[in-house]
Amino acid sequence: MATTRPKWTSEAVVDGDLTVILLTLNKPPKHWQQFHKKNLLEAIGDRPLIIVSKEKIDWNRPNTQYLYQEEPAEDINLRLHNIYSQLYRAVQLVKTPYLATVDDDCLYPAEHFNIYRPPLNKFGFNFCRWAINEWVRENSFYYHMPNTDNPLLIAPTQKLLDCMKDITFFNGKNTGFWSDCIVFYTNTPIVCLHHVRGLMGEQIKRWRLPWPVRALSLPKWGLASEIIKELREE
Repeated sequence: MATTRPKWTSEAVVDGDLTVILLTLNKPPKHWQQFHKKNLLEAIGDRPLIIVSKEKIDWNRPNTQYLYQEEPAEDINLRLHNIYSQLYRAVQLVKTPYLATVDDDCLYPAEHFNIYRPPLNKFGFNFCRWAINEWVRENSFYYHMPNTDNPLLIAPTQKLLDCMKDITFFNGKNTGFWSDCIVFYTNTPIVCLHHVRGLMGEQIKRWRLPWPVRALSLPKWGLASEIIKELREE
């Protein structure tokens, strides 16, 4: 059992070295979309932003590029391929040495974008990620869920391009390049909300069972019962 704090070394963090990529099919409720937008823009500051969306949107923001995608087929393999193929489209537009991928159902502290850059031959994943399950509205809680997931990624742009460029159909096996990674932690967590509007639909209730380390409240975000209220129809 580990008895010491994990250690990692960041490459230099330089102004203008990171582009943020947001993939969205505009599935979350409109109220959440506005709440998420406000949080994300506060967290990333004036960094370059690329948005790949199903609906045509305009955030009226400088240094922002827009791509559009069609609704993917219902087959889960085609939907998984769609995520990575749309990401690859966006990565090809990145002009900075690093990029961060963010999801439309996750909330980010500015710290996530400010403190860590992996070496150019590794991917970085922020394991200070906590989740909330939307379908547990009564007595809702956060649970710690550290894994190599897309919304936690800080990546060297060229390495990601090299890993993706020769793949014609993305699936769980050929996206295993994520395992070439370094784990880091922020003091303030990322919060991800699991909901039935996403990739797995209702199946997510079977796949996203709560992990054992749980909390009712977190730094910056407060009570889980209050955050989950933002994921609502209006």
